[in-house]
Amino acid sequence: MDFTALVQKRHSTRDFTEQIIPRSQLDQIIQDALTTPSWVNSQPWRVYVATGKTLELIREKHRELVEKGVSGQPEYPVLSRDKWDQRSQTNMAAWTTEFKQRFKPGEVDFYQSQVELFNAQAIIYITLPKGSSLWSIHDIGAFTQTLVLSATYQGIDSITAYELVKFPASVKAIMEIPTNETLAIGVALGYSSTDPLNSFSPNKLALEQVVTYKDQL
Repeated sequence: MDFTALVQKRHSTRDFTEQIIPRSQLDQIIQDALTTPSWVNSQPWRVYVATGKTLELIREKHRELVEKGVSGQPEYPVLSRDKWDQRSQTNMAAWTTEFKQRFKPGEVDFYQSQVELFNAQAIIYITLPKGSSLWSIHDIGAFTQTLVLSATYQGIDSITAYELVKFPASVKAIMEIPTNETLAIGVALGYSSTDPLNSFSPNKLALEQVVTYKDQL
């Protein structure tokens, strides 16, 4: 698979099958991500992988908190949509419109897929030491992109989602993540089910909508 095809194939999967991901493939995905460049080679990322009974415990606790109506408490604050710049607000509104146009009422259960953490067969949590440079946030973004592309190359689907880090206290307790680390990113992995949810992939901005070339001759 050439690189452009690989990038275009990757999209957010919101429901996975029960098929287990081999440990060797999880190791390879993370090994590939470890080649990501970072500020002065700081390599600030820490990686924790939940599978099997540990992941089921995380899922049960997540479900319990959602059913109790507990508000999310992510360690990185969430910005209200109306506080984003206008173009970002337009893009988010377009996502919502596309989703509603794609599915008939009741055809999919977006809410339940999140409650169940997408039935992921592995969740990779990425943390940073507290007080890290903003450059480190850039670095773990690059790390995550390398990670999900490696997964796609190996035939494994993924989604990076707020829902995975919505309740950091319970995740950190179960995963034994030190308190001096910030739970920054969660990546759910597995094999795509036949749920129609997985057919949805929003439109992306065109090149000319994003890029400005300046060429002084």
